[in-house]
Amino acid sequence: MNPKFDALFFSAELGAASELDLHGTSVAIAIGELEQFLHAHWYHKEQIVRIIHGRGSGVLRQAIHKWLKIHPKMVAEFRDSTRVDEVGAVTYAAFRL
Repeated sequence: MNPKFDALFFSAELGAASELDLHGTSVAIAIGELEQFLHAHWYHKEQIVRIIHGRGSGVLRQAIHKWLKIHPKMVAEFRDSTRVDEVGAVTYAAFRL
């Protein structure tokens, strides 16, 4: 965790972030939608987004985290939500602007 992003992630958890709901989709479809969503919001210079992947088996969460890790030029940092109702189901990604 990087302290400089703490306020940004906290604000996003209060609802100040664009969101993409991917839960219930296949990994292949989810990654395609994730890529389009992130590029669009990065292009428009948004700071952070909410990605809903659901809890389930964790396969979708793992695939999303893997994608975020291999795109450091776009994604500065990402974290699982700490909100009780979102733990394990939501990831927040902060862009490198």
